[in-house]
Amino acid sequence: MSTPVTVTIRYDATPPRLRGLTARVIRGVARVGWQKPSDAVGVRIERIPGVNGAERTHVYSGTGERFLDRTVRQGVRYRYEVSVSDAAGNVSEAAVAAGAQAALYAPAPRAVVRAPVSLRWLAVRKARYYNVQLHRNGIKILSAWPRGARLRVVGSWRYLGRRQSLLPGTYSWYVWPGLGAPELRRYGRLLGTSRFRVKRQAPSR
Repeated sequence: MSTPVTVTIRYDATPPRLRGLTARVIRGVARVGWQKPSDAVGVRIERIPGVNGAERTHVYSGTGERFLDRTVRQGVRYRYEVSVSDAAGNVSEAAVAAGAQAALYAPAPRAVVRAPVSLRWLAVRKARYYNVQLHRNGIKILSAWPRGARLRVVGSWRYLGRRQSLLPGTYSWYVWPGLGAPELRRYGRLLGTSRFRVKRQAPSR
């Protein structure tokens, strides 16, 4: 006659708790630090925007408590998403930002993008609209007056009687805040300028 045996299995369902997450840019280097939980076996970090124009990039995997990012650019604000995992596979996540946000912040300065492109900038408190000018290889190809602090450039358009589109090349863009009624065409000081590059689309298969 066999005797039933009861076996108790302990299962850890509690994710490790990440503490002390900080990030700051000092002399061109972003320094990200954290206090690794005692039960953590790995740390992973992704950065937004990513490296070389990517939307996001995995920049760190390890077991340490700091990461030095030497690929940051002046005037760009970065978001670091940090996740820690334990031996049972539990994961906790946290995020922190570093760097001063440029007035014209998307695309990131000197980013490499594909069409269409969403231009975004910091809103000006008293602006009722904006004048956005886009240049390709030094030649103005677009002037628009959006009411909000963003403009999506997609497809094609006409400017000064010519058909334009986001061809591969280097683009510069400028934004002025519009003050008062749009018909007055009264603008504040130049909010900022930035550059990005449109790369050639991959051929469809």
